[in-house]
Amino acid sequence: MRDSTELADSNFTVFFARALALPPGLYNARTVVVDLENKASSEAQFALSVPRFRRDSLELSQIQLGYDILNTRGDTTVSPMDVLIKNGQKVYPDCRGLVGTGRPRLFFYSEVYNLDFDPARDNSYEMTVTLEPTDSAATIPYSQQTLTKPGKSAVLASSVDVRDVPLGSYNLNVTVTDQATGQSASAQKLFWRVAPALDSLTPDEEQRVRDIIAYIARPEEMSRFERLNPVGKRNFWLKFWKERDPTPATPENEYKNEHMRRLNYANEKFSVGLSDNTGGWRTDMGRVYIVYGPPNHIERFPFTPERPAAEQWFYDHLTGQGQVYFLFVDESGYGDYNMVHSTARGERRDPFWEEQVQMGAFERTQ
Repeated sequence: MRDSTELADSNFTVFFARALALPPGLYNARTVVVDLENKASSEAQFALSVPRFRRDSLELSQIQLGYDILNTRGDTTVSPMDVLIKNGQKVYPDCRGLVGTGRPRLFFYSEVYNLDFDPARDNSYEMTVTLEPTDSAATIPYSQQTLTKPGKSAVLASSVDVRDVPLGSYNLNVTVTDQATGQSASAQKLFWRVAPALDSLTPDEEQRVRDIIAYIARPEEMSRFERLNPVGKRNFWLKFWKERDPTPATPENEYKNEHMRRLNYANEKFSVGLSDNTGGWRTDMGRVYIVYGPPNHIERFPFTPERPAAEQWFYDHLTGQGQVYFLFVDESGYGDYNMVHSTARGERRDPFWEEQVQMGAFERTQ
């Protein structure tokens, strides 16, 4: 690799590639980088899967993301030793999968195998691209193209415009369908649509941070956050998630992703009767869902003349507590359930809740 001192711009990513011949199977990969100047080092570990491709049915390779893809076919200046070139396409690898306003397109590369090709007939196949938010079952249709088979295999080198895609994490789903056989094959790759990096938080962003971490931050953390200036608050936000990342060697923060999934679900599911769909996290049900996750079992009690509607959420294995439950009652009759009793440690307890349910008296005790 050439001397990187001339690439000292902090926005420049230094990358390299190495080809390895591995038999099909599952591997654990470990990469270590050492700065020879100050001896600082960093390492990354990740799971690597080498699939076993079949020869009798349509197959789609794994997807590689890229900062850019250049068609080098016919370019005599290209070195045959350039490890970034595959099938005439030079793929500048994107190891992080982060796209934002400064980078409006997400490039991807994949290969199709075992197409049913016959030069004597119309040879076409379809490629469908969708974006699937990781916190929702809904998908965003992106494009569907009819392509011409060059032979029994083909190269997919394309891109997705993400300028209008909301912030969040997504699976890039690519599906190819051979019209001659009706066979389909799919592959997916995780990426993140992120906001441009800012040096400080605006007042609106500060409030958004408070809302997001309200149930998971320790009191001393919230107190420290309030004392910081806008620049310090942004650094707090970044450090807050980094400290909770269960796999810091990977680009994905599973803890943050799960928390945001719960938060979005709470806003979507428990905003009944509210003026918008962003306040479900403030409700009793929303708070319990965010803090404890989805219950293992729910018992629902419909409205009767003797008592309001109620729900009882059961959690089988809370850490250090075993099975606990939460009782929610629709005291107003408008679908806004309040928690009246729980057996979880630190939650509101009311020893007379059964008697109150039977009588229909649901005044909250202090």
